[in-house]
Amino acid sequence: MEVKHFKLDTGEELLCEVVEWHDEEGFEDEIIIRKAAKLVYTKTTTGIPFYSLRPWMVYQENISDVMTLDRNHIVGMATPPDYLVIQWEDAILDMQELHNQRQKETFEKMKGFYEKAKDKPVSELIGDLLNNIKESIPKEEYEDNVVELFPKKDGDDSDTIH
Repeated sequence: MEVKHFKLDTGEELLCEVVEWHDEEGFEDEIIIRKAAKLVYTKTTTGIPFYSLRPWMVYQENISDVMTLDRNHIVGMATPPDYLVIQWEDAILDMQELHNQRQKETFEKMKGFYEKAKDKPVSELIGDLLNNIKESIPKEEYEDNVVELFPKKDGDDSDTIH
């Protein structure tokens, strides 16, 4: 396993496993990577700086997910020190756990949807889903709450304000 630390032209710093430096289709500008995590710099409320590792791409948390990295956007590359690799591996395990949790939740929701769908026509099931969504949204968010600044007078079809 070859782990690299990349600095991108966007300013992002990326830790990842390099799967291939060149792909078989001849795209020499693309690097195939996985387990990609970006280093994020933040400060605590007391001003103490620290770094954390987050998924580089949203929802690409499965350790088998592969991505491509365009060489033209790399401004620096290094081999990370051992202590950073250990932190990266811990972050990758956390990301994988999050992925597994999302998979399980999605499976359970789909299973429930399937159970409901067995006995109902699809249009009725969709109507039920829409009603459930509507009930979960505060009424003022979906009702028309626009007040006209210059309301039209009876019989006035003109769009002119003056």
